Formats: sequence, C-alpha cells, structure tokens
Amino acid sequence: MSLFTLRDVWSFHSNELSSINFSVNSLCVANIDNDPSGAEKVILGSYSGLLRIISDPHNDDVSEEKNSHQKGNLLAEFHLGSPILHVAVGYFVGGSTQLHLAVLHPQKLGVYGFTKLPGQVEHGCQYKVTLLYEHQLKRHAFNMCIGPFGQTVPPKSGSGSGDVKNMKPMKNRDFMCVQSLDGTLSFFEQEVFSFSRYLPQFLFPGPIVFMPYINSFVTITSSWELQCFRYSTLAMSKDDTARQTEDTSVGKRLTPDWVCSIGEEPLGDIQLLVHPDIHEDFRIVIVTFRLLFCYSGTGELLWCKRLEFAATCFTSFLNSSHECITIVASGSEQGALYIYNGTSLKWAAKLPFMLAGISRIRVQNVPGGILLLSGEGQINVSILGTEPSLFIAPPIQARELDYEAAEKELQMLRKIISEAGEQSIVSSKECMVDIKVEFEGQKTIWVESTGLEAIALIATIKIVCRVRVNDVRVTIHTSTPIKCSQPSVYIGDIVGRHNYSVEFYPDNEAIPSDLQCEVNLFYLSDLETPHFIQKQGIKIPLFIISKASNEVDKQGECKLTFAVNKPVLDLVTLYNDFFWDSEANPSNLTFILQGGEKVTIMASTKANTAVASRYRIQSDSLASIHLVLRDFLDRLQRKYGREKSAFEVSLPGHENEIPLLNEYFSEIDTHILWRRRELQIKEDVSGRAAQLRAIQRRLLIRFRDKNTLPLTQLETLLDGSLEQMLDSLNFMEQNELEMEKCECRLSGATRLILELCLLQSGRSLDELSILSNALCPYLWGFSDESGWEESVYAGLSYIKTQQIVSSPSFEHMDPIKLKKLIKSTLDKFKKSAQSLVPTKPKDSLPNLTEPNLAGNEILERMVSARSRTDRRRNPVLAAIHEPLNDDTEETENGEDKPISSPVKEMSGRQNDHIIETIVENEMKCGYQLKNLHMTSEAVDELITSNESTKTPTINNNTQVEPSDDGFW
Repeated sequence: MSLFTLRDVWSFHSNELSSINFSVNSLCVANIDNDPSGAEKVILGSYSGLLRIISDPHNDDVSEEKNSHQKGNLLAEFHLGSPILHVAVGYFVGGSTQLHLAVLHPQKLGVYGFTKLPGQVEHGCQYKVTLLYEHQLKRHAFNMCIGPFGQTVPPKSGSGSGDVKNMKPMKNRDFMCVQSLDGTLSFFEQEVFSFSRYLPQFLFPGPIVFMPYINSFVTITSSWELQCFRYSTLAMSKDDTARQTEDTSVGKRLTPDWVCSIGEEPLGDIQLLVHPDIHEDFRIVIVTFRLLFCYSGTGELLWCKRLEFAATCFTSFLNSSHECITIVASGSEQGALYIYNGTSLKWAAKLPFMLAGISRIRVQNVPGGILLLSGEGQINVSILGTEPSLFIAPPIQARELDYEAAEKELQMLRKIISEAGEQSIVSSKECMVDIKVEFEGQKTIWVESTGLEAIALIATIKIVCRVRVNDVRVTIHTSTPIKCSQPSVYIGDIVGRHNYSVEFYPDNEAIPSDLQCEVNLFYLSDLETPHFIQKQGIKIPLFIISKASNEVDKQGECKLTFAVNKPVLDLVTLYNDFFWDSEANPSNLTFILQGGEKVTIMASTKANTAVASRYRIQSDSLASIHLVLRDFLDRLQRKYGREKSAFEVSLPGHENEIPLLNEYFSEIDTHILWRRRELQIKEDVSGRAAQLRAIQRRLLIRFRDKNTLPLTQLETLLDGSLEQMLDSLNFMEQNELEMEKCECRLSGATRLILELCLLQSGRSLDELSILSNALCPYLWGFSDESGWEESVYAGLSYIKTQQIVSSPSFEHMDPIKLKKLIKSTLDKFKKSAQSLVPTKPKDSLPNLTEPNLAGNEILERMVSARSRTDRRRNPVLAAIHEPLNDDTEETENGEDKPISSPVKEMSGRQNDHIIETIVENEMKCGYQLKNLHMTSEAVDELITSNESTKTPTINNNTQVEPSDDGFW
C-alpha cells in the first residue's frame, strides 16, 4: 500500500451508454448560479447533447458529517438537441454583471442563463436554464476561447507611458472566438458577429487561448508549432468591412508575432497562468505525450521536463508562492497522477480510472480539490492525502538468547522440511482438473503478414474443475508454421467448467515438421501448491495444410516403401475427410501441400496378401513424406489398434542400410548453404551501415562548419548508400523467410530419419530419445554462435567417444565429417544391441567428501608439521616444495636440519603460532589437493582417450528400388 493516495470527497456518475462521450473541453468549474457564497458548480456537457449542473453535496447538507464520502447533487439536466463540443463561463450579456454559460455545438453557439428559483415547499429550490441568444455557424466548429478581446483601459495620469504593460482589461465583458475545422476564427462581440479570419498554413485545428493583458491569441498549428497573433493584427487586416460576413473571410496575409516549435502533438488545452501582481508576466504551459513545456508571454522557453510516461490530460496553476504547479495524468493501464512543482516531482498517486479531463475545484470553499473526469462521465472530487499505518511496533525487549531451544527448533524445522519433500510444480494423478481439445469446424482466413489464404481450424478448449482452482493459465505449443490464435491465455479462478475457442492456421507456405500440438495447464490449489496438466499428442488434421488432387503424380524424387502386416486398404475410404473425385483410384492418392508440393501414396497391387500389404510414399522432399507417413500410420493404428494381432510396420529391402539417408544429407547441405548466405548478408549489412555512418558523420561536419563548404556530391553518396542499405535489408528479410522454410524441411527430414531408425531397429522409445536429443529435430532457438550443425556434432561426438568434445565453429565446420559422424551413429543404433550412452556405476564416481580427522591425528600433525616435506604429491600436479630458510639445510633423507645463523632466534610462543598456522593451511590444502587430484584425473582420462576413429564412407549412388512390386 502506497503512502501517497487520493482521498475521495464526493463523486458522481452520469450513466452514459457510450464509453467515449466526454473530453477535456466538456468540463467547466464556476459559480454558474451566481451564488453569494461563491460555491462552485461543475458544468458537464456530453457529445450526446446532455448538459448537467452538479454541486458539492457538503455545501447543502450542513447537518451531516462533512468528512464522509457522498454523491454529488445533480442540480439540473437538460438535453440541448445536438452534441456539446465546448462549455465556458463568462460575462456574455451586455449590461449584466452575472456569469452566463456559453455552449458550442457543431453548427451553433448558444449563451444560456442559469437561475435559481427558491422553493415554497419542503422540496427545496428549483433551477432553470434559459437560452438568451445564439449564433448560427456557417462552418463546422471545433473549439472556442473567451476573453475581453481588444478591451483595455488606459492607465491613469502619472502612472507611466501608455504601452501595453500599463493597459488593463475591462471587467464584466467577454467576447467569444470560435475556431472551425477549416482554420477560420470567427469573433463574436456578445450578441453581434464581428469578423472572421483564416489562419495561415492551416491543416487541422488545435487548442487556442487568449492572453488578456497583451491582447494576443496563442494557438498550436498542425506542424506542432506554438504561434502568437495579436488581436489588432487580426482585426485590422481585413480589406472591406461590407464584405466581411460569417461565411466569408478576406484580408491580408497574417504573420505571427513569434513562433516556437514543440515537436510533438499537444494534449488537451493550453494553460495560461497570470501573475496576480505583475500582469504582463504570463506563463504558457503545454503538455505533449512525453514533454512538459513552460513558455513566457514572449515565446521564451522557461523550462522543459521530459516525462517518463505517456500523458493523457493535465491542468496547471500558480500557488501562493507564485510557483507553477502542474498536475499530469498518465495513460498507462495502471494510471497514476503526478504533481510537479516546475520540473520537480512532488506527489504521485494511483488513479481510480482512465482520465478524459482534470481540473481544480474548491472543496467546502477551500481551494485544493482535484476534479477527475472519465470518458464515461464519472466524476471524482479528491484531495491529496495519506493513509498512515495504525500499527505501532512494540518496543524491543532485551533478553538472553536460548541456544538450546533454538537448536531444538531448528532440528524440528529440518525434520518437517525433509518429510514434506521438494515443493515444486508437479503433475499429480489426484488433480481434480481436466482439459480437452475438440475440433469443431473450419473456415478460410487471410493471413495479413504473408498474404496467404489458408484454412483455419476452429477448436474449443474445455476445462473441467471439480474443485476451485486459482490463477489458471493455458499455453498451447505448435510446430512452425502452424500458429494458434491464442497461444497463452490467463483465465484466473475457475469453479466448474470453462470453455474458450482458438484457431489453428498455417502462417506461411513452409512444410511443418509435425502436426501435433501440446497443451499445458498451470494452476494453484487452495493450499497455494502449483500444479500442471500436460496434454501431448493432440493431432491437427492433415487437411489444414493440404488438399486432394485428382491427378496422380508419380514423379517424386524421394521414395519410401514400407510393409504392413495387415491387408491392403481402400485409400479413399481411409482419407474420407478429403474431397475426392468419384473416379479417384482407391490405390493411388495425391495430396497438394500449402506451398504447391505434391505427395503421392500408392498401395501395391501385386505384392499384397491376405495378411500383409505394401505401400509407397513419394515426393520431392523428406519433410512432406514424413507428414503423410506419420498421418497414414496414425490412421492405420486407429483402425487396427483394437485387434488382437499386433500392428507392425517393416522396411523391406533396407536390412543393411537406412533408407533416404543421401537425401537427408542433401537437406543438411542446403541448410548449411542458407546459413552461409545469411552470414554473408549480415556482413554486407554491417559494412553498408558503417559506410552510411561515415557519410553522415562527414555531412554533419560540413553542416557544423561556420564557413559554407561544398558538399562534393556527399548527398548523392548518401542517397545511394540508403538505397543499398534498404536493398540489403529487404534481401535479409527474404532470406529469413527462406531460412525458416529450410529449417522446417530439415526438421521434418530429421524426424523421418528417426522414425525409420525406430522401425528398422526395433529399439524402445527411451533409447530413441538419446539419439533424438543428439540430432536435435527441433531446429528453432539456436543462436548464431552455436547452430544446429555445431550442436549435432557435439552430441554425436559424445555418443561416439563418451567424452565431451568441443564442436568447431560454423566457419570451420566440415560437412563431410558431420555426415560421416551421423552415418556411423545411425549404424551403431541400428546394429548394436547396447545402449548408445552406457551408464556408469555409482562406485566409479569420485568421492569428494572431506575426511574426518580425529583429535589425536590433529595433534600428531601439529607435532610433525616441520618434518612433512617428505610427503610425495600426486604426479598429476607439480611438486610443491617449501622454500629453505637461511637457518636450515636439507639432508639426504629430506629432513630439515638447523644450522647456525646470526639471525636472532624467535621466541617459543611465536614458533607455536607459526606451527599452528602451517598445520591449518596444510590441512585445508590437503583437502583441496585431494579434490583437485580426482578432478584432474578425470580430465586426464578424457583427454588421453580422445582418439579419432575412422568412419565408413558413404555410397552416394545407393538407391532403393523394389522391382516388380506392382506400384507402377
């Protein structure tokens, strides 16, 4: 809980149906009913045409507690028939000293009087709004400003010269200036139209304000410039008074007195601050999205503050010390209110809602209230306050520590922790939560990022909770390029059932390596214990990336033949979710993938029996073969899975070699080629960027030079460098798309090779996982320093030598060695019955525990500390000898013998201290050397046993072509 807060005094809600019905110009605070007490009212106009007058409830309910939060009193509500763009209060009726209300509509400007009628009964007073006069506008209005335009009283005699600084505005008489959408300023002297003028270089309207003591208007143009125009210039620059009407604007070209650039789009209105004693001292405050400006009346920048948030609205005023106070509201999701004294932040508090306007108001006739307006019409009147903590910390009582009780408590806590076990995110079978994915339909969508027309699969995620669970989050993972419309969804607390829909669709024309998706559900139980549920193997239908073809294609470069211990099937019946022609051959089917590639599956007509059948899948890439093969085997498994006889798949004609291995090596070569091309493009972009920076630096030096120098064709060189840079970046973007397609093909080819190794060797899935981790079928997530080739080389080298071998960099990677390593590992997995990575027994692990030394042994070491130089160190480490002092000499057996020396002998206490220090250091050193010795021995074993072995060569001409099997 923050110490700085906003304390609500009263509030009001307008209950508007639209969410964007109010703006900063819809709000005005003034004593509109001319109450003698001076109590301020809130005038609120909406785009729906409703005008509301709201008062502070504490001004009326005197008997109630004024410190309690209440709802605002709605004094009057009127529907004016057209949207309200701007409301303002001033002296708009000639000869009257009372305040009146000016309301700006799109096509008219009306002046209303607000009167209070005392009631004769107990129901109280009545309020009445009367239209005094109105002006019909020929142009669509945008906003307006009010003030005593051109009305000044000359100074008294002896007060000084008659310059602008000594002129004072007249009181009780305000004029109106309406700005239209086309940049026309229309001036009205109360009931009479005066003239209109166009603003120069106008594109769209901006905020406008009048400075009374110098008779000038300040506005912000579409080029984000602050411009100042004198009223006399606007009034005197017309040619013919008879031609001047509301629908025409004639006159000479306007020139502003001064111009300042703010560089960003302004927010809200322009705040004009006037010093109460020095009237010519103006301060103009402007807030943009990221900047806070303060200018003087002459256009001089006084100070500027960069905001650390995106602002939405603001208000500004002068305090008692004549310092500029600015209140700014942030537009983030966690909105906050910031109060600045000049450029220093003085207060910050969290907002209850997003603001559309902000203003100051008196609370119980005391200044200091902040009026907050939302886009829905909710009003909160708050004051700055704090929420102090009522908790008082008790005084600290000095007491002696009970070490025995603390030791007992510590042992008890250790016992509880050991019994509880490790608290982590676990998947438990006792979880009372279940999640299902059901596919309900499909539709055709347009992918905007790639311009691809694809089929989107509509799925429903169903969550069933038998107990209450908290903080539920669902994540869905799919293979590239299959995308999910909502890959991560935070649901919150669930009791019972919860369903929501998602869509699966291909993002581009790449071939996905797999059509399975994974759904994970995370939640917290009532005891705040984290759990998760994982659903794997959810199959996405094949028709999402392919369609049926009535023409059978038999020209595929890659062919795979396999046999099944079941009778041949009707392929049209098996793939009944596709739209086939009535004359389609039930033994030959062709699929067209998203990118135009064709895949054909054929059933043999001659080599089939009642208990066996043979099929062939052919295509131009291994990734497409893997998709159709995996889908075909899944369909056969669902059909024959319930039968008594086991469903088996074999690869006839490939007993001594792995099929399609040469095609797999071609995919690796293609991936290496694209990676090298990517490196070349990055080097080219880096060089062109360095060239561009050098040209820009040279141009900047020329521009900063006081003496004008010729550019010597630097601008032409800059344009050419920019064009080359853009071409390189476009080429890099195209290369990234092709690289993604290549990675998808290599990932699918790797999965196909792993699938064929499993079918050919008959190994378990656990043993296959070791080979799968080494080959890395998931190609995404690698860095530029360590890519797929480097990771595969390191993993397969460890399987081969049982040693950690550093992989060479991609620039020094030899593709031939990588292919030989892959072939030798696959042959070992296929032929050998042993595991790829043998497990080491626990006894072979080094013992790194510190030896326990008894007290007598410590004493013995202390006594014989000086005679331990004869200890032999391990040959792995260098021998460590103690340096001989001047008063000792080494004998033949290695013992130190004292000799005579003129050096003064040390006392016995000093000798004892040195001996204890040596023993302590040697004990630590002995423990460290033991551990270091074992670690070095393991490292030495790894180094000495790292010998390269020869791998069998690859026969690139090996092809599997079954003869006369009935496929053709």
